[in-house]
Amino acid sequence: MPKAVRLTSKARSNIQEILQNVVEFTGWASSGEKLLREFQEQFDLIGFVPKAGKAGIIAGTREVFCRSYRIVYREYDEFVEITTILHSRRKYP
Repeated sequence: MPKAVRLTSKARSNIQEILQNVVEFTGWASSGEKLLREFQEQFDLIGFVPKAGKAGIIAGTREVFCRSYRIVYREYDEFVEITTILHSRRKYP
């Protein structure tokens, strides 16, 4: 049974900023909608297979990539928490 996937307020803010930038850059709302669907697919995968991501740079985290975006998360007994999402070219942590 998959674990619930929760997003921190920071992760939600990251998504809003990313989608806004994608839409501004491309000029198409549909490009932002498509990226949001791809993020959701990754979240679903993380819920089904939390250990699918590689060990993260920060201890206790794991990471998966969606396009050029790093999705950082932590696995708990009952759920998985997405902590941040950022472009892979941005400095992290």
